Amino acid sequence: MSLVDQMEEDIESVFCNPDDFGVSIFYQRGTTPFQRKNSQLPINATVSQTLFETQTEFGVKRVETRDYLFKPDRLAFNNTVSVPQRGDLILEAGRTYVVTDPAGQPCYAYEDEYRLMIRVHTVLQKDALT
Repeated sequence: MSLVDQMEEDIESVFCNPDDFGVSIFYQRGTTPFQRKNSQLPINATVSQTLFETQTEFGVKRVETRDYLFKPDRLAFNNTVSVPQRGDLILEAGRTYVVTDPAGQPCYAYEDEYRLMIRVHTVLQKDALT
């Protein structure tokens, strides 16, 4: 095993294991309730947040997102690994969060150069409508 492989394995086992310390969520995709219910993926994720700032004609607008971090291969619909899409839903503890692209940024980012973890930006559904 090469040094890079060993480092990757160590990083994954220590820092990239939301199964041990994450929260249970359901990730949904689709435009109708039927599609979403049939595309519901159970995932364990770590919760975080990100603050985005953009300049508007009225000043600086701040948007704080609730972020979910998990292994990218967990997002597999019909046995095909996918990336998060704007408008996808995350259900956690009775609340619905909408995957969003705040301040014109992508709705997700990889957390590390090896792409072992992905960070998905969301807002509470009621906030997404305003």
